[in-house]
Amino acid sequence: MPNLDGVTVRVINPNVVVQSIQNGEVDLVSTFPKDLSNVQYLGDVDNAYTYIGFKLGRWEDGEVVVDPEMKMADVNLRRAMWHAVDNNAIGTRFYNGLRWNATTLIPPSHPDYHDETIEAPTYDVDKANEILDEAGYIDVDEDGFREDRDGNELVINFASMSGGDTAEPIAQYYIQSWEAIGLNVQLLDGRLQEFNTFYDRVGADDPEIDIYQGAWGVASDVDPSGLYGRDAAFNYPRFASEENDRLLAEGVSEAAFDQEYRQSVYKEWQELMVEEVPVFPTVYRAIIIPVNNRIKNYAVDFDESTGIYRYQLAVTQDEAFKAE
Repeated sequence: MPNLDGVTVRVINPNVVVQSIQNGEVDLVSTFPKDLSNVQYLGDVDNAYTYIGFKLGRWEDGEVVVDPEMKMADVNLRRAMWHAVDNNAIGTRFYNGLRWNATTLIPPSHPDYHDETIEAPTYDVDKANEILDEAGYIDVDEDGFREDRDGNELVINFASMSGGDTAEPIAQYYIQSWEAIGLNVQLLDGRLQEFNTFYDRVGADDPEIDIYQGAWGVASDVDPSGLYGRDAAFNYPRFASEENDRLLAEGVSEAAFDQEYRQSVYKEWQELMVEEVPVFPTVYRAIIIPVNNRIKNYAVDFDESTGIYRYQLAVTQDEAFKAE
């Protein structure tokens, strides 16, 4: 039987959340930046990752249609842009070390399937420049920016969302990092996009968008076909290939009831996405939750992995502890 008669959920203005938990008005919140004496902090790896996506096609009649004439169609350009950014620095500078460099599109929140042995591109400006030089992206007019392989001006339009104090500086960091390898990347419309506007435009394959910064929360099941399948509307980069089709189908096949087989399939899929770079993950995330000292039997994940379930949630006293 449940230990509590009920649980009250409140929506709190971020401007007063510190005061609310400090005064014992609430017992726990989903995220929190401050150290207080009346709470304990629980942490885990979040089921999420942030990523840079490249527009490679369009959504047509319920499926992805890849367009080889898209501005970002050259995998060498995409790989060079991955090498140009230092995502560990992003995690340290903007997130107090609670986010860190991501490598594959299956995050470590799924330890049975995340393959940490895969060698994804790392921060290497010299390597990025070498890739672009060899692929034919040369600064023809010596204005500091590379032209495309045909010698035409190359301007890459970058869509990124507004929200929070870090959104603008992170977007500018990426733009400056790409400028350092000679790529002219411009913020779409010269500004960050409001959340709904951003996803409306990305989802509609706005031709003004060449690349974008997004994030995904992933499900408890590792299957990524809902984000990267040929018939997935959320496949915003509009990437598809026969090999991608095969691996995503194998991952949910009857044979995949064997975990070792399924692990081998998703290892191949992670390697494929590192090789093809339709998107590249930027950072994984830690989730930190403050919990009032009167709370018992609370876990970030209520499941068999922790042995704690929601019906066991309890308190040691009627009133929440207040910070000293």
